[in-house]
Amino acid sequence: MRARCLRRGDNSLRVRIMFKTSNVFGNGAVEQLNTLWQIADMTA
Repeated sequence: MRARCLRRGDNSLRVRIMFKTSNVFGNGAVEQLNTLWQIADMTA
């Protein structure tokens, strides 16, 4: 029963780490799109 409690904490830590990494990749994609938009604006 005690091992099950420890496993739950480990899973929540994994979820938090996965959320942070996906958030970083999401922000990077938005910044890249913003940069491409600015380049397209300058050439127009």
